[in-house]
Amino acid sequence: MASAASEDCVRLGLALAERLCQERKMRLTPLRRQVLICLLEAQGAVKAYDLIEMLHKTRKRFTPPSTIYRTLDFLVDCGLVHKIASINSYLPCTCQHHENSLLLFVCSRCKKAQEMDDPKLYVALKQRFEELGLALENGSIEMHGLCHACAKTEA
Repeated sequence: MASAASEDCVRLGLALAERLCQERKMRLTPLRRQVLICLLEAQGAVKAYDLIEMLHKTRKRFTPPSTIYRTLDFLVDCGLVHKIASINSYLPCTCQHHENSLLLFVCSRCKKAQEMDDPKLYVALKQRFEELGLALENGSIEMHGLCHACAKTEA
């Protein structure tokens, strides 16, 4: 049984998705809704093929990987989900961050991921990149380290 906090997370995530899709005149189809619910219920980063397995528990018909990837692309483009390229996973967006200010923290051991919105830190990092002659290619920066739980087990 899902916890009250988990149910609130799903309810709030769906409300945001519905509002954003309505404002942008986009459709939150039943499959898009189901994928988003699976991601919100997972409470962490999920790989596409793990998502397919989760969906098969609730959907009557098979959903091909190409359809799941298109659905994930839609959710990423809408800003409802983040793609974590370094671990090839997807994370539901839980904060209303500013344009191009997202930092993603990924545990190197358990792969738990968290997002953080810090526009000042992002601008400082972006400026440092530019000083080094580099340019950011997307709107997020991924950082790896150990989460508190993994750091405790290592100590």
